[in-house]
Amino acid sequence: MPLYFFWGEEDYLIEREVRALRQRVLGDGFDALNYRVLDNPDFNTFDEALRTSPMFFGEILYVIKCDKYFLESKTKAKLDDKQTQMLCESFENVTDKAHIVLLCQIPRGEKKKPDSRKKIYKTVAKVADVKEFAAYKAYEDYKIAPILKNLAKEKDIALSPDSIALLIEYCGAQIRNLDMQLEKLKIFAYPKKQISADMVKEICFLGEDIFLLPDLILKKEYTKALEQITKILQKSHYLEVLGFLQTSFLN
Repeated sequence: MPLYFFWGEEDYLIEREVRALRQRVLGDGFDALNYRVLDNPDFNTFDEALRTSPMFFGEILYVIKCDKYFLESKTKAKLDDKQTQMLCESFENVTDKAHIVLLCQIPRGEKKKPDSRKKIYKTVAKVADVKEFAAYKAYEDYKIAPILKNLAKEKDIALSPDSIALLIEYCGAQIRNLDMQLEKLKIFAYPKKQISADMVKEICFLGEDIFLLPDLILKKEYTKALEQITKILQKSHYLEVLGFLQTSFLN
């Protein structure tokens, strides 16, 4: 059954999984009519999307952000018994031509999980392809290293073992941030394709963590964000910081 449930704190890997699925289902020149993204829709819109079939030939892909339906929070969606039953039936009867991705992205650091007591979660766990994308810790380098190697391969560069260790030490364990550093290293190394530890030392940040900035800004902790920027600017040019923030908020 083409129903997927992706959840966890590692949002970048979730995004990559969705993009790969879109490529596989719809290809490069996909029709906008066959692709739709919904952000915590109301019950009627949610149920209607689950029951949708393609209007013409081919397949459709719907990505439904639905954390309010699966996480305990102040803004959680409230369903009565009838609505719950209707959603469960819709989960169980997604047409073969419709690929439905249920996204339950967890804010980093909150350590929440989908509420396994909910009937809708029990149904999804039974009929969907469920994948967890947990946030990594810096000491889990053995988990991060294979991901870094694959990301580097996609960029047609190669990482030495010591460069991988330094990347994780300098930049932390957020995959999005590590991927951005690989882009910088690729440009710096050109026309060479091998990334060394010395290149990482020269290009990547050491000390204050610039990657906390987007989180601080989104949380409206502006005083802490300004303190962080002040420390970073003692080591880096302001244009590099602006470029990083622009890329972070556009992705």
